[in-house]
Amino acid sequence: EYVHQGISQKQFKRQFRLSEYVEVNGASHVDGILSVSLKVVVPDEKRPRKINIS
Repeated sequence: EYVHQGISQKQFKRQFRLSEYVEVNGASHVDGILSVSLKVVVPDEKRPRKINIS
C-alpha cells in the first residue's frame, strides 16, 4: 500500500509527519526510487482488550 507515489526529474525535498506510534523500519534507494518501510508499534496499554463474558 502506498501513502504517496510520485516521480520527479529535478531535486526536491518532501517531508511527511508520521503518526504517534509509527516507526521507520528501513529505507532503500534503487534506480532513483526511494522506498521507506513503516511499522506501527502500539504499546500494550493502548491496544484494545478482549474481555470474555460468560
